[in-house]
Amino acid sequence: MPLLFSYGTLQLESVQLATFGRKVQAAKDTLAKFELSKVPMRERARVEKLGTAHHQNVIFNGDALSQVFGTVLDITDEELHLADRYERQADYRRIAATTAAGRSVWVYAHSPTIIDSAFAGSIPQLYEQFLVPLIFEPYAADLTSRILRHHPTRVLEIAAGTGVVTRYLANALPAECAIVATDLNQPMLDHAAAAGTSRPVEWRQADAMHLPWPDESFDLVVCQFGVMFFPDKAKAFSEARRVLRPRGSFIFNVWDRIDHNEFADIVTKALEIPFPDDPPRFLARVPHGYHELSNIAQDLTRGGFARSPEFTTLPARSRAASPCIPAVAYCQGTPLRSEIEARDASRLIEVTGIATTAIAARFGSGVVDAKMQAHVIAVDR
Repeated sequence: MPLLFSYGTLQLESVQLATFGRKVQAAKDTLAKFELSKVPMRERARVEKLGTAHHQNVIFNGDALSQVFGTVLDITDEELHLADRYERQADYRRIAATTAAGRSVWVYAHSPTIIDSAFAGSIPQLYEQFLVPLIFEPYAADLTSRILRHHPTRVLEIAAGTGVVTRYLANALPAECAIVATDLNQPMLDHAAAAGTSRPVEWRQADAMHLPWPDESFDLVVCQFGVMFFPDKAKAFSEARRVLRPRGSFIFNVWDRIDHNEFADIVTKALEIPFPDDPPRFLARVPHGYHELSNIAQDLTRGGFARSPEFTTLPARSRAASPCIPAVAYCQGTPLRSEIEARDASRLIEVTGIATTAIAARFGSGVVDAKMQAHVIAVDR
């Protein structure tokens, strides 16, 4: 059953009775990284009825110290639609969020502020909050265990993103092993640095195809789910080889075909509903578009690696507390969001809801558990 976080009038028993026909089971909770704001009421009748000229509104600000107090309502799918009808009178729409207690909830925000304020520039935060635990952490742990077997003394991570592998490495590698983490995207690096690590790490913006280090600077190079984004993969591989010391190792992973990754596949197919003439295909084209092992081996050879790579196909499970989490993760925490907004920015929340419905139709409205699968590649210089 869906959970709805209310910070306004739906907390009132009288409003619940009028909207749902019953008093709803509820629990106090807080919404982290959001702040309250005020929105002028446009309806004179509501101003007179409520005795105030403003609606309350929530805006995502990413500040861990910010919180909004409210109530989590345990309602049915039908009641969620009734709540939609009630909130639309004041031009509110649902967005997905996570409470301080870890509940995955819907919360209403004033429509004109959703795109411009609540989610603008927040892809790194959404990526870290939703996508990292959903799909990246299991493979970060796997890469770290493989790296530990090599006993490296100086590690370079390329395409580090918000730093999930970096944090695993900082916890697992001995203090004397230097870790340098890079990404082309400075906002991602800024988020990773702000999240912090258990010991010092050098953060540096760098292009994987033009690494700013001399030859033979590292004894291990690692990349988690980044090589699919490199425009010239052979060039990036040649740079990884160049900065490796003799007998050093390059370890990376890529996603397998999209049909082996159920959440990504369902979201991609769901986007054919709102955009039938031109559905966004980012997930199939890029993250899941570089899975042919023969092509990867050929690009490594073109990059100068003479030794045969070792391939491991690794299935895992992707789990979330509700279907809205993978929907938000993919639709709002990846570049898929840019493809959606390029078609119609005003429909981002609607499209996320369509993806949520599609995931719920397959896995139910509670905890969701889907297959995912990746290839792990290791090659020595």
